[in-house]
Amino acid sequence: MLTIRRHADRSTDGPPWPLAGVSIIGELPEMHRWSTRMVDRAVTEGWMTLGRGRITVHTMSGDIVWRIVRAPGAYCVHCGCEVGGGPAGSPDEVARRRLHTDECCDDGGHPAEHPAGYEVLSGWEVELEEDRRG
Repeated sequence: MLTIRRHADRSTDGPPWPLAGVSIIGELPEMHRWSTRMVDRAVTEGWMTLGRGRITVHTMSGDIVWRIVRAPGAYCVHCGCEVGGGPAGSPDEVARRRLHTDECCDDGGHPAEHPAGYEVLSGWEVELEEDRRG
């Protein structure tokens, strides 16, 4: 499991103290899933960047780069392609997803764990690309 430690800058008046940086505790997993909430918070705080198909964590000892495998959205369980990223509950979105997965499925059945024929991913699936920490 990936554990992130936040370090406070205690050279200023506080609490609360401003964020000085982050560090990673333990081994880095080859595959990881970042929640959208964590990514949004980290980007806002400045210790993570998102772009060019990558998520980069800027730790106090160097950068760690993950390649984005799948972004938040809906994916066909048969072919793996994205089948729409709109609101999960909207009738048009559900109909479009169902049409694709029914056409994509050769035998007319979907796996028991995904009876609709698609799965909704609420986070960022990433693969470790480079560890630039010293």
